[in-house]
Amino acid sequence: MRILVLALLSFAFFQAQSAEFTKESAKAEFDAMLALLGDPAKSKAFIERYAEPKDLAMITGDHDGLDAIAKSFNDDGKRDDLMKTLKAMKDVEPVVNEEKHEMVFKTDTRDTTIVLIDGTWYLRNN
Repeated sequence: MRILVLALLSFAFFQAQSAEFTKESAKAEFDAMLALLGDPAKSKAFIERYAEPKDLAMITGDHDGLDAIAKSFNDDGKRDDLMKTLKAMKDVEPVVNEEKHEMVFKTDTRDTTIVLIDGTWYLRNN
């Protein structure tokens, strides 16, 4: 767990320094996402880390709290669906916007957007 936290902190620091997309940064971000998603007990940590701040505020304010959201995320199969999507995205070249703060990964099943806000990459709720 300590290694994962250190890796995420190191990655966040790297992103704050570079503040743009690179293939290496995308791979590291996917690895970090999949590491959290791989364990249902870490769904809450995944949502806290990767939900856009505006979305996190909205979903935690409209429901019974983040624990209930994480439980639903696991029980409704959303975690498994997202894992499949992220695994498919790993091999896709993203479309990166001109400012290099948004990347869209187009797969056979869906388009997924990762957006850079204040030096941190978040998963956009499309």
